[in-house]
Amino acid sequence: MKMPSTGVVSEVVIAIVLLSLSIAGVRRLRDQIGTLESWRVQVVAVDSYLPSRSPLFATLGGITSGGTGAAMLTRPPGTRYFVAFIAHAASFRGDVALWTGVQQALAPRGDVRLVGYCDHPGCEGDPAAGAKHPPFAVIAYTDYRTARVLLHADADRQALVLDGDLAALGSVGWSERSRPSELATAIARLM
Repeated sequence: MKMPSTGVVSEVVIAIVLLSLSIAGVRRLRDQIGTLESWRVQVVAVDSYLPSRSPLFATLGGITSGGTGAAMLTRPPGTRYFVAFIAHAASFRGDVALWTGVQQALAPRGDVRLVGYCDHPGCEGDPAAGAKHPPFAVIAYTDYRTARVLLHADADRQALVLDGDLAALGSVGWSERSRPSELATAIARLM
Protein backbone atom coordinates (compact mmCIF):
# COMPACT_ATOMS: atom_id res chain seq x y z
CA MET A 1 0.00 0.00 0.00
CA LYS A 2 1.33 3.32 -1.06
CA MET A 3 1.58 6.11 1.58
CA PRO A 4 0.37 9.56 0.63
CA SER A 5 3.09 12.05 0.03
CA THR A 6 3.97 14.57 2.72
CA GLY A 7 2.62 17.33 0.46
CA VAL A 8 -0.85 15.82 0.46
CA VAL A 9 -0.73 15.23 4.23
CA SER A 10 0.39 18.83 4.75
CA GLU A 11 -2.48 20.10 2.61
CA VAL A 12 -5.00 18.00 4.56
CA VAL A 13 -3.59 19.25 7.89
CA ILE A 14 -3.68 22.85 6.68
CA ALA A 15 -7.28 22.39 5.43
CA ILE A 16 -8.37 20.97 8.80
CA VAL A 17 -6.68 23.82 10.69
CA LEU A 18 -8.26 26.44 8.42
CA LEU A 19 -11.66 24.78 8.75
CA SER A 20 -11.44 24.75 12.55
CA LEU A 21 -10.31 28.40 12.58
CA SER A 22 -13.19 29.41 10.30
CA ILE A 23 -15.70 27.57 12.51
CA ALA A 24 -14.31 29.37 15.57
CA GLY A 25 -14.45 32.66 13.66
CA VAL A 26 -18.06 32.09 12.66
CA ARG A 27 -18.95 31.36 16.30
CA ARG A 28 -17.24 34.57 17.47
CA LEU A 29 -18.96 36.54 14.73
CA ARG A 30 -22.32 35.10 15.77
CA ASP A 31 -21.63 36.06 19.41
CA GLN A 32 -20.64 39.58 18.39
CA ILE A 33 -23.77 39.98 16.28
CA GLY A 34 -25.82 38.80 19.27
CA THR A 35 -24.11 41.37 21.48
CA LEU A 36 -24.79 44.13 18.97
CA GLU A 37 -28.44 43.07 18.75
CA SER A 38 -28.82 43.16 22.55
CA TRP A 39 -27.30 46.66 22.60
CA ARG A 40 -29.77 47.74 19.91
CA VAL A 41 -32.67 46.36 21.93
CA GLN A 42 -31.44 48.22 25.02
CA VAL A 43 -31.14 51.49 23.08
CA VAL A 44 -34.65 51.06 21.67
CA ALA A 45 -35.97 50.18 25.13
CA VAL A 46 -34.66 53.39 26.72
CA ASP A 47 -37.73 55.35 25.58
CA SER A 48 -40.10 52.43 25.32
CA TYR A 49 -43.37 52.49 27.15
CA LEU A 50 -44.48 49.12 25.84
CA PRO A 51 -45.85 46.63 28.36
CA SER A 52 -43.13 44.95 30.39
CA ARG A 53 -42.67 43.00 33.60
CA SER A 54 -39.93 45.26 34.92
CA PRO A 55 -40.58 48.73 36.38
CA LEU A 56 -40.75 51.48 33.79
CA PHE A 57 -39.76 54.17 36.30
CA ALA A 58 -37.85 54.20 39.56
CA THR A 59 -40.35 56.66 41.00
CA LEU A 60 -43.35 58.74 40.03
CA GLY A 61 -42.13 61.66 42.08
CA GLY A 62 -40.61 65.00 41.25
CA ILE A 63 -41.14 68.68 41.98
CA THR A 64 -44.75 69.83 42.11
CA SER A 65 -46.07 72.09 39.40
CA GLY A 66 -46.44 75.00 41.78
CA GLY A 67 -42.75 74.59 42.56
CA THR A 68 -43.64 74.39 46.23
CA GLY A 69 -41.79 71.20 46.97
CA ALA A 70 -40.95 67.63 46.23
CA ALA A 71 -43.66 65.08 45.64
CA MET A 72 -42.47 61.57 46.30
CA LEU A 73 -45.49 59.56 45.33
CA THR A 74 -45.72 56.35 47.23
CA ARG A 75 -48.35 53.72 46.78
CA PRO A 76 -51.21 54.49 49.16
CA PRO A 77 -52.94 51.48 50.74
CA GLY A 78 -55.31 49.92 48.25
CA THR A 79 -53.64 51.48 45.20
CA ARG A 80 -52.80 48.83 42.65
CA TYR A 81 -52.48 50.95 39.51
CA PHE A 82 -51.21 54.33 38.34
CA VAL A 83 -52.07 56.28 35.21
CA ALA A 84 -49.34 58.71 34.12
CA PHE A 85 -49.97 61.35 31.47
CA ILE A 86 -48.73 64.72 30.24
CA ALA A 87 -50.87 67.75 31.08
CA HIS A 88 -50.17 70.29 28.35
CA ALA A 89 -49.60 73.95 29.25
CA ALA A 90 -51.51 75.11 26.19
CA SER A 91 -54.60 73.15 27.19
CA PHE A 92 -54.00 72.68 30.93
CA ARG A 93 -57.52 73.45 32.14
CA GLY A 94 -59.08 71.21 29.51
CA ASP A 95 -56.63 68.41 30.27
CA VAL A 96 -57.34 68.72 34.01
CA ALA A 97 -61.10 68.65 33.36
CA LEU A 98 -60.73 65.55 31.18
CA TRP A 99 -58.54 63.65 33.65
CA THR A 100 -60.71 64.73 36.59
CA GLY A 101 -63.60 63.07 34.74
CA VAL A 102 -61.49 59.95 34.22
CA GLN A 103 -60.60 59.90 37.91
CA GLN A 104 -64.27 60.20 38.86
CA ALA A 105 -65.18 57.37 36.48
CA LEU A 106 -62.46 55.16 37.97
CA ALA A 107 -63.18 56.18 41.60
CA PRO A 108 -65.54 53.26 42.34
CA ARG A 109 -62.63 50.89 41.78
CA GLY A 110 -60.64 52.61 44.54
CA ASP A 111 -57.34 51.16 43.36
CA VAL A 112 -56.21 53.66 40.70
CA ARG A 113 -54.19 56.84 41.20
CA LEU A 114 -53.67 59.42 38.44
CA VAL A 115 -50.43 61.39 38.07
CA GLY A 116 -50.10 64.28 35.65
CA TYR A 117 -46.81 65.71 34.42
CA CYS A 118 -46.45 69.23 33.04
CA ASP A 119 -44.90 69.76 29.65
CA HIS A 120 -43.94 73.28 30.71
CA PRO A 121 -43.00 74.69 34.15
CA GLY A 122 -45.95 77.10 34.16
CA CYS A 123 -48.58 74.60 33.11
CA GLU A 124 -50.97 75.42 35.97
CA GLY A 125 -51.52 78.82 34.47
CA ASP A 126 -51.95 82.07 36.30
CA PRO A 127 -53.28 81.44 39.84
CA ALA A 128 -54.78 84.93 39.76
CA ALA A 129 -56.92 83.83 36.82
CA GLY A 130 -58.75 81.41 39.08
CA ALA A 131 -57.05 78.17 38.03
CA LYS A 132 -58.22 75.31 40.22
CA HIS A 133 -55.76 72.89 41.72
CA PRO A 134 -56.24 69.46 40.12
CA PRO A 135 -57.60 66.61 42.25
CA PHE A 136 -54.54 64.49 41.39
CA ALA A 137 -50.80 65.05 41.68
CA VAL A 138 -49.25 67.27 39.02
CA ILE A 139 -45.48 67.05 38.66
CA ALA A 140 -43.51 69.77 36.89
CA TYR A 141 -40.00 68.33 37.14
CA THR A 142 -39.08 64.68 37.36
CA ASP A 143 -36.03 62.51 36.79
CA TYR A 144 -34.60 62.20 33.31
CA ARG A 145 -35.74 58.62 32.59
CA THR A 146 -39.32 59.28 33.67
CA ALA A 147 -39.50 62.50 31.65
CA ARG A 148 -38.04 60.86 28.57
CA VAL A 149 -40.47 57.93 28.58
CA LEU A 150 -43.45 60.22 29.27
CA LEU A 151 -42.50 62.59 26.46
CA HIS A 152 -42.04 59.65 24.10
CA ALA A 153 -45.50 58.35 25.01
CA ASP A 154 -46.99 61.82 24.75
CA ALA A 155 -45.55 62.22 21.25
CA ASP A 156 -47.83 59.30 20.38
CA ARG A 157 -50.67 60.90 22.43
CA GLN A 158 -50.63 58.05 24.94
CA ALA A 159 -51.22 57.89 28.69
CA LEU A 160 -49.42 55.08 30.50
CA VAL A 161 -51.14 52.52 32.70
CA LEU A 162 -48.76 51.13 35.31
CA ASP A 163 -49.12 48.48 37.96
CA GLY A 164 -48.24 49.16 41.60
CA ASP A 165 -44.61 48.26 40.94
CA LEU A 166 -44.53 50.81 38.05
CA ALA A 167 -44.32 48.21 35.29
CA ALA A 168 -46.17 49.26 32.13
CA LEU A 169 -49.40 47.37 31.56
CA GLY A 170 -50.11 49.30 28.39
CA SER A 171 -51.14 52.69 27.13
CA VAL A 172 -54.31 54.43 26.02
CA GLY A 173 -54.60 57.06 23.35
CA TRP A 174 -56.24 60.34 24.27
CA SER A 175 -56.85 63.87 23.07
CA GLU A 176 -58.73 66.90 24.31
CA ARG A 177 -61.78 65.49 22.48
CA SER A 178 -61.69 62.19 24.40
CA ARG A 179 -64.62 61.32 26.62
CA PRO A 180 -63.68 60.56 30.24
CA SER A 181 -65.94 57.49 30.41
CA GLU A 182 -64.35 56.00 27.29
CA LEU A 183 -60.84 56.64 28.61
CA ALA A 184 -61.75 55.10 31.96
CA THR A 185 -63.11 52.01 30.20
CA ALA A 186 -59.94 51.68 28.09
CA ILE A 187 -57.78 52.07 31.19
CA ALA A 188 -59.80 49.50 33.15
CA ARG A 189 -59.38 46.96 30.32
CA LEU A 190 -55.61 47.06 30.83
CA MET A 191 -55.83 46.28 34.55
